[in-house]
Amino acid sequence: MTPLNLLVVADDPLARAGLALLLANTPDNPCVNSIHSRELEGALDDTAPDAVVWDLGWDTAVSP
Repeated sequence: MTPLNLLVVADDPLARAGLALLLANTPDNPCVNSIHSRELEGALDDTAPDAVVWDLGWDTAVSP
C-alpha cells in the first residue's frame, strides 16, 4: 500500500510535533509534513498532500 502524504498544520509547535509523531507511527507509515498556519499559502502546492490534519487550538469558540 502506498503511504499517505499528510500535512499537519498547527500554530503550537508542541501540538504540531506531537501530531506529526503520532501520525508517523501509524501502521501504514504515512509521510508527514508539518507547518505553521502562516506557511500554508503555497505549501499545498509544494507538498501536494493527500489529507490535511489541522489543529485549531483552544480558542475555537465563536463570540457573538
